[in-house]
Amino acid sequence: METAQFDPYDIKMVGGPLDGRVIKRVTGDPMTPPDSVRYSPAPGRPAAVYSPRPATGDGPLWTYVFIGYELDV
Repeated sequence: METAQFDPYDIKMVGGPLDGRVIKRVTGDPMTPPDSVRYSPAPGRPAAVYSPRPATGDGPLWTYVFIGYELDV
């Protein structure tokens, strides 16, 4: 059984603590991105949660928009 191979792609972060950053070389199927990306600066600190949106124009394939914080448990 063969597994499909995909080229790595970039995502852009908008809002929150990662505003303006581009995460390079994300792996996996670019047509089904992760449901969310979470970033916590340290264990026990609230995690910033980002949700994917299709990007517009040139650049990264997906834009992840800051939607709030959750406690990183």
